[in-house]
Order: sequence, then C-alpha cells, then structure tokens
Amino acid sequence: MKDNITFAFQGGRKSRLNSPSESYAKDFFYTYHLFKSSFNNVNIIEFKKCNRKVINFIFSSLRYITTIPFYSEQILNKETRNDLRNTKYLICVNQRVSFSLFPYTIFKSLSGELNITVFIMGLFLDQKRHFVRMFLRKLLINLFCLVNDNIIFLSQEEMNYAKLKFSRFDHKFHFLPFSIDHDFWNSNNNIDKKNNILFVGNDEKRDFEFLKKIPYKLNELNFTILSKFIEDKDFHGLDNVKVINGMWSDEVISDDQLKELYDKSLLSLIPLKDSFQPSGQSVALQSMAMGTPVLITYTKGFWQKEIFEDNKNIFFMKENDLDLWVDKIRDLVNDQKTLKNVAHEAKKIVTENYNLDIFFNNLKNIIFN
Repeated sequence: MKDNITFAFQGGRKSRLNSPSESYAKDFFYTYHLFKSSFNNVNIIEFKKCNRKVINFIFSSLRYITTIPFYSEQILNKETRNDLRNTKYLICVNQRVSFSLFPYTIFKSLSGELNITVFIMGLFLDQKRHFVRMFLRKLLINLFCLVNDNIIFLSQEEMNYAKLKFSRFDHKFHFLPFSIDHDFWNSNNNIDKKNNILFVGNDEKRDFEFLKKIPYKLNELNFTILSKFIEDKDFHGLDNVKVINGMWSDEVISDDQLKELYDKSLLSLIPLKDSFQPSGQSVALQSMAMGTPVLITYTKGFWQKEIFEDNKNIFFMKENDLDLWVDKIRDLVNDQKTLKNVAHEAKKIVTENYNLDIFFNNLKNIIFN
C-alpha cells in the first residue's frame, strides 16, 4: 500500500542531514523531522545539477516561453522516479519544485494515486507580460490548481488575493505562516552588548538598491550583509561594511555562524519592494527569536498583520525613504530601552505563534483531513 510521505526540496537538505554536525536549524525542512518521527517511510527528494545540454535547453526554453519555473531536468531522474513510485503524499516546499515535477505528477494526481501539498509564494500575483505569455501562464496556473490537492500560502493577504482571482479553487487554499526552530534560534545576549546592523536576504522582493545606500549615510555604524546579490564592490571606500556573498542552500556560512551574526547584531534591516509576496518572513522570525528586533518595510503582503504592532514587537517603515530610514536607525541605536522592550515582545510573539510544533499540527490537519 502506498502510504509513504515524500518531501520535495530544491537543495541543501540532504547535505545537512548527512553532515557530522547535528547543529543546524530545522526551519527550512518544513517539519520533515517531526513527520519522520511520527510516520513510517518519510523521504526526501531534491534538485541535482543536470549536465545534459539538450534537456537543459528544452526546459530553459519552456521557462522563457511560459514564465513558469519548470526545472524538471534537475529533479526528474531515475532515483527520484523510484522514490515517487512509492509515494502517496507529496509535499512540495515551493511552486518551482511542484512545476518541475509536473511531467510525473500531473497524471498521478488527477488519477487519485497521489495527494500533493504545495507551499507557494508570489505565484498568483499579476505581472506585466506579453499577451501570449500571460495566456500561457494563466493556463498553467489553472492546471497547477487542478493538480495540487492543498495549496498553502505563507501570507494571509496573498491567499485573499488568490481567492479573488481563482475563486473556483478557493477550497484548496490554506494559510499557514512560516515557522522557525525556536530551540535553535535562541539567545540570552543583552541588546546593549551588540554593535552591528544586519541584513540577510536573497529573494527578489528585497530592495537591494535601497539597502546599499544606507551604510554610506551611517558610516559611524557597522553593517554585516549576507546576500548573493550584494558584493564588496558595492561599498567602495567604506570600511564599516562586511559582505558575505551567498545564500542558505549554498552553505556559504553554517547555521551556527548565522546564529552568531544575529547574536551580535543590534538590529535587523529588511527593506522590501511593495508586493503581496510575504518577503522577509523567515529572517524576521529568526532575528526576533534571537532577541534582535526587526526594522522592515510595511508591505501589503506582510504575512499576519493582526499580530504585529509597530514599536511594540516590530518596527515598521511605510516607505523606503532613505532619510526616514537613516533617522529611524539612529534613533533606535540611541534608545536602548525601546530596543529591549521590542526585542522582548517580539521574542514572545514568535515563541507563541511561530514554532514548529504548531506548524506541524496544522500541516497534518491540512493534508490528512
């Protein structure tokens, strides 16, 4: 009987599981560990580089024509097909993984042999494209909704938007905010012992160009920036900026090293472009759990607006105005009392609302009910 559960990831999971070190955060495993301890036959598949030029060209062309993230050449190999053959429940952690598995899953799902749950972010948002591309994209998104049994949004606002645009599938839509490994992201360091401003992030909704301007205006402060989209040359002439060029799946730094960055930082900056996409969610929650307050752009896609309150458990900025951000950062650096109070409240919010046990129980209910 096919009762196996398979998690599909882009990368970075198997290497961590096989590492001699057991010290890593479990956030981006989407409670794989809790499923593994609660069910038999829980497996992982993930992307692997494909060196076949013809296959790469086919799917690269398909991505260009449709604007849909088909990367099937990186995951539909013999090993993956064998794992999927024994799978009843498939959990895809983003739409890129789900679309990439389409050549295999589309008929299995529609025939009832496979139950698919997928986490999405930004898929349903309107973007200006050529008419033909828009038509193909809408067609494929409708097929995506038809094939997948559970479509999980990390932002309440994005789900509400999708329900308006694709109302015939709203019974498949669920909201489940991202949660973090609170046992790992935990610190008792005092705010007044920290002396660094931190930025962590790679997704396209981060406002990288705006961020680059801030250290030039605040050369009396130290900045650490972890991103594959920012380089040392972006801060020519500055000696107050340390750049770590990379991303989580590359393992440029370990989770322990990232934890140390949060621990040494006075404030986390998350400037965003306005969108329904819930950008900055994981970094914000990790930082808050570590006792490092967050200064973030208040966008229409902020994941759960009713829980967070400006100057109580987070610091919101309504727009990415350089002078306003610089003044706010200076004010906060000189106001240790406010920083400590917000850090305390933020940590409490994360502990009560965004822990992996809550996430696991809610995800189980979505899949099996």
